[in-house]
Amino acid sequence: MKKEIQNKITVSVIITTFNRPIFLEKALKSVVNQTYKNIEIIIIDDGSTIDNYKIVKKFYKEKIRINYLKLKKNSGAPYARNFGIKVSNGKYICFLDDDDEWLPEKLQKQIEKFKNIPENVALLYTGGYIKNAKGEIIETFRPAREGKVLKFLLEENFIPFSSVMIKKKCFQNTGMFDTKLYSCQDWDLWIRISSKHYEIDFVEEYLTTITKHSLPSIGTSERAITGYLQFYKKHFFLFIRNGLQNFLFKKYIELARSFYHKKKTMKMLECLFYALIADRRAFLKWVRRIRERK
Repeated sequence: MKKEIQNKITVSVIITTFNRPIFLEKALKSVVNQTYKNIEIIIIDDGSTIDNYKIVKKFYKEKIRINYLKLKKNSGAPYARNFGIKVSNGKYICFLDDDDEWLPEKLQKQIEKFKNIPENVALLYTGGYIKNAKGEIIETFRPAREGKVLKFLLEENFIPFSSVMIKKKCFQNTGMFDTKLYSCQDWDLWIRISSKHYEIDFVEEYLTTITKHSLPSIGTSERAITGYLQFYKKHFFLFIRNGLQNFLFKKYIELARSFYHKKKTMKMLECLFYALIADRRAFLKWVRRIRERK
């Protein structure tokens, strides 16, 4: 029976959710309304205290395989996504945050693109819109990078998470989401995919809608900033090998300032140490400028 399902399913859509039933319903609706129907929807409820299942039940009447799985406790999005990958049956994996949505032809366009590009392309992303909590478009993002993009990815995470379609088999070589990272888990995965000599491509059309909330950004929290420190340490030598010593130095200085303002002295000193190792000349110049200001 499992093999029959695997033969029929082309795309596995993984949605992780936690206590956001209103957003989840909109996300689910955007998947059910896809023009491409050879899919399964895997909803990983990350230990919600709100009843999300009543939302999911509304969509069981649709002729699409829906698998709702609830974790016993809140384990974080990376763990939930990895769980979804493990139980998936599709040749391709797509991720959708519960507060994001797709335009109807998103999956169709990506499947068509995969049929006409080299085998070593492992990931496709799309263009799209950024909306505020009111649903108003406040920004757009247009894809620009394709091919061997490792160096560009090291400098910037330009791949919107909810826009990707990935060949499932590439996870065998790259591994899944790093649950030890406090943040940057998607960026880390894109880099590992690219560093394994896979290529990345895109569908230019605006097919993904990202929601940007007006609440204070999680990216400014101590946990998120620590995640950036973990990320830069993890890929330290990859940055160096790609000639990004000065870029890395600047990032460590930014993190050091953030930890300084949060009164986290040990983490600040750790960042300064790595800044010195990354680009000794730039670090010494920076120290001289600091001294001259006093």
